[in-house]
Amino acid sequence: MPGSLEGLRALSPAEEYLRIVASAAARGLAPPDKTVLITGASGYLGQHLIAHLARTFPTWRLAAAYGGLDTFAEDFGAVCACVQLDLTDGAAVTALVSEVKPDVVLHLAAISSPAVCERDPARARAVNECPPLLAAVPAHACFVFLSTDQVYDGLAAPYTETSAAAPVNVYGQSKLSFERALTAALPSRSVCLRSSLILGPPTPGRCRKGH
Repeated sequence: MPGSLEGLRALSPAEEYLRIVASAAARGLAPPDKTVLITGASGYLGQHLIAHLARTFPTWRLAAAYGGLDTFAEDFGAVCACVQLDLTDGAAVTALVSEVKPDVVLHLAAISSPAVCERDPARARAVNECPPLLAAVPAHACFVFLSTDQVYDGLAAPYTETSAAAPVNVYGQSKLSFERALTAALPSRSVCLRSSLILGPPTPGRCRKGH
């Protein structure tokens, strides 16, 4: 996984791009127009991210890939191109990336419930590792991957970026597998963000019932 944005080493292109975007947003400016592909767009983070990008960078082209939330396209179709996508359908994944030709990929999609991953590890790995996505990404694109703190075993916190990963469940294993494939494929154009619980205000659009 690439190192901290705070370090003394030179930033990778993906990290530099994130720094530019954050700085521009803080100053009310927009970096050059980009085409951005967001996977897992109907989830909590995805909805907030789309709303923020559409508001802050209105000239950017946003393509939002989502799963089974029927109301998503109705809620967000005015600000982004909404495409329902099954990440286990390699041909569909390849076709979408080829059509969108993203400059930036924000990969949030996953089966994120550890319990669900344990019940169906084959599907969890197919969705969370998704080899066709990496194979289809344009060579120039920057790739930001939402990983998880469950790549660690939980026995030696607090962790740093140099701490050894030792996932104890299928969810963490599948996320770590994608991290390693990503950094091997795009070593200087990728960032892996190992998140924990994500909390905040209600989503801008509707969520699945019971969420």
